[in-house]
Order: sequence, then C-alpha cells, then structure tokens
Amino acid sequence: MSKYVDKHMLIDWLEEKQLEANAESKFGRAGAYGTVNNFVESGQFDAPDLLAERDAEIQRLHAEKEDLMNVNRVRHADIEALQERIKWLEEGSVSHQTEQPDTKHVELRPPVRWFAEQMQKKLIQNDHKGGWSQCTTDYLYRRLKEEYVELIESFVRGQPSEKITKEAADVANFAMMIADNARPQPAPKGEDSNG
Repeated sequence: MSKYVDKHMLIDWLEEKQLEANAESKFGRAGAYGTVNNFVESGQFDAPDLLAERDAEIQRLHAEKEDLMNVNRVRHADIEALQERIKWLEEGSVSHQTEQPDTKHVELRPPVRWFAEQMQKKLIQNDHKGGWSQCTTDYLYRRLKEEYVELIESFVRGQPSEKITKEAADVANFAMMIADNARPQPAPKGEDSNG
C-alpha cells in the first residue's frame, strides 16, 4: 500500500466499512468512524512533510525520465548509424582494400594536436590492458558505441568540460583502434609479400 493516502479515499473506505457496520449496529456517523471523519475533514491527517517528500520524489522521477529519454534518443541515433553501416557493407564497399597509403606529411592544426594529446593520455592510463591489434572489429565497435553513450550522458547531465573531453577521447580512441586494425599492414622488412 502506498504511504500516501488521499483523504477522500480514506473517507470512502471508512464509509464502506461503516455501511457494513450499520447493517449490524445502526450507529450512523457516531463512534470511531465519526471521530476519524472529523479528524480527516479538519486536515489533521494532512502531512506536509510527506507531501513535500512526495513532491520531491515526483520531481526526481521526472528528471530521471528526462535523462532516460535523452539516452533513448542517443540509442536511436546509434541504431541509425548501425543501419547506415549495414547499408554501406551490403553495397559491397571494399575500396578501402585497394587504396594506396597517403605518404605525404600533414601538418596538424592546434585543436587536433591538443585532442590527440588527450587521446594519448587516455591510452597511457589503459596501457595495462594491452593493445588492440588482436581485438575484433565487432568488439571495438561495441565499445565505441558504449563510450559514445557515456559521452552523450556526460553532456546531457551538464558534467564539467574535463569529463566531457575524457569521454570524447575514449570515443575517438576506439574509432582510431578500428581504423588502425582496418588499414593495410606493411610486410615486415626482409619478407616477400607473396610468402
């Protein structure tokens, strides 16, 4: 039973019980029922602390609902991205296997250099886990989606920019790992590529 009872529901319940008692005793609104009814009508059963507690709980649940709706929007975006990837794969896009590596030097812009440093810091924190060369693309892609959700949640919850930056670096690192594993690996020096 809820700890919040509407006083009108209580009166209805008491009247129902009184009708049952009336059939046997014909007391009317006297006795315990009359006393309780008078207390309820006078507001003595109103509990401001409980009402304030209830209102605070309602506000908390509305905020939680809003957070969940935001996460669901993110998950919907994940589904759309996944559908795009499936479509791309189904169309037979394999041109990445025949592309020649870009060998010219590219000067990094300051924001790119700064963000690459943030990525490197996160990689160093996780060096104890080993590398990613043996990880499957499915695993890396799943982890990328998980980190993406964490990034959106940190943004939606208004967390500090440092937290958002760390979550963004996690997303970028998993994207980098997927790209690194997908690129053609040169044969070790001294070995013929034909075996």
